[in-house]
Amino acid sequence: MTFDQMLERVRCKGAHPTRERAEGAVRTVMAALGRRLTGGYALLLGRAELRRPRACCRLTRAGGRGHA
Repeated sequence: MTFDQMLERVRCKGAHPTRERAEGAVRTVMAALGRRLTGGYALLLGRAELRRPRACCRLTRAGGRGHA
């Protein structure tokens, strides 16, 4: 699944009116997840690039501070 495909799925299932709103929701969730994981789990999740879009991996590693 590409990042764009994931955003479209989030937009539809999350009832977000625009792609930008869906992307904002994804960034918020990934940043929160990155902040809450401890013991190196955020890094492990960030390395799971085969299972998740690369942009989300960067957001998780950066704790939401990075831009995709």
